[in-house]
Amino acid sequence: MSCRTCELRPKAHSFYLLREPINQTKVFYSCPAKALDYWDGPGISKHIHGLLNEHEFPEWIWHIDAEDFAIKHAIEISSAMDIISLFRSTPEIGERLRQVTILNPNWYIRAWLTAIRPFLSFELQKKIVFSDAALSTGNPE
Repeated sequence: MSCRTCELRPKAHSFYLLREPINQTKVFYSCPAKALDYWDGPGISKHIHGLLNEHEFPEWIWHIDAEDFAIKHAIEISSAMDIISLFRSTPEIGERLRQVTILNPNWYIRAWLTAIRPFLSFELQKKIVFSDAALSTGNPE
């Protein structure tokens, strides 16, 4: 793991490789409500960047689980802006991103996405889909 914070506190951020590539596509998972440091935008961005750069791969999918996503997570717009800045400063990350799946969407995540949507590129907006399907992560978070 390339995130020093998560080496010391494994539940600080929530972004990890869910499964190895299927057809050259890696699948990553996040659950903001399970991250102890959900407010740490710079640290989360660094964590994402480090993990995505550990291995070369042509495409990736990001599952963001909104289970238990609440107002305290939604008001952390600065964390979202840090991640958006990562996408802007490292365009190959966004170019390789095939899809963002919002799992278990609730009112708070929809309001949060409405607030950040103007800052997302049109290409990134088109990659966001919603799913009520359960996902087995295999991670004991």
